[in-house]
Amino acid sequence: MNVGPFSGATGILNVNGGNTYVSSSMRLGAGNCAANGFVYMNGGQLSVTNSGLATLEILSGSISLAGGTLLVDKIGHHQFLRAFCEDRRHSRLQQPGLERER
Repeated sequence: MNVGPFSGATGILNVNGGNTYVSSSMRLGAGNCAANGFVYMNGGQLSVTNSGLATLEILSGSISLAGGTLLVDKIGHHQFLRAFCEDRRHSRLQQPGLERER
């Protein structure tokens, strides 16, 4: 499942109840910083699982978990790419402990 994978796109997945299953991989955004993917959870369950092989990749975007359950085999978070994207947009990073070189 790809959320916001195309240049210039902003993809949004809202999970407010029920069960959503992803059995291979889930990607948020694109690696070129030109698209963002966002997941907002207020209830229900989002599972990115497959016998330890499924991956949730956050290329550019975020996950907001206000309620519900998020189950993931592996998380791939490209911190350096995200820091580069955020710097290009002159936005504030909201990741405690992420150091950037100037």
